[in-house]
Amino acid sequence: MQSILFTKPLKRLPEKLFYKTKTTINNSIHDKNSQPRTYPAFQYTAIDTKTNRYAGKMIAAPMEYANPAQRFYPYKKKYRSFYIHYIKSEEQYQGFGQAFIELAKTESKNYNCEGRVHLIASRIYDRNNPPHIFYKKCGFICKSARINQYLDSCIKLHKQISFYMSDNLDMFLPVESSAHKSISKLSALLNYIKNLI
Repeated sequence: MQSILFTKPLKRLPEKLFYKTKTTINNSIHDKNSQPRTYPAFQYTAIDTKTNRYAGKMIAAPMEYANPAQRFYPYKKKYRSFYIHYIKSEEQYQGFGQAFIELAKTESKNYNCEGRVHLIASRIYDRNNPPHIFYKKCGFICKSARINQYLDSCIKLHKQISFYMSDNLDMFLPVESSAHKSISKLSALLNYIKNLI
């Protein structure tokens, strides 16, 4: 192990620093039909290096689903997804919420979840500003086309979600299928060859 004394000094600290520790989450909100259980998880803590203050935390974990009910992703087969249990940003409009989402996408790939990230949007932590619109802006969708359209209209009209529409909502980040990715790569290669000719 190399001592920190012998490493090159950083020219500049990043504005957002994250550190990761182990924790657990309870499945009571996540799976109402099973016996109460805890799962291993991670807590990601954010520090704002401009102010040297705690900026927020995210609790998340890679999860595996045998998915007959297709609760989060519309798959019938077994899959892994990175579950965001909780995000709390102390400094609003400073980009920490978005940074946590980007971190979750990276961790999803690190834990063999292939970019899948899901969560339950809930007003439980902030009744006046439910996070549904924020998550939709970050690319999350739900299985209801009607609710997705409603959230899009709220974004377009710069209005807050109604209280009646802000119940717990299962949301997920869509991912491209491997077949679609292969077709995209092949299409890009063919376009490159056409440009050479």
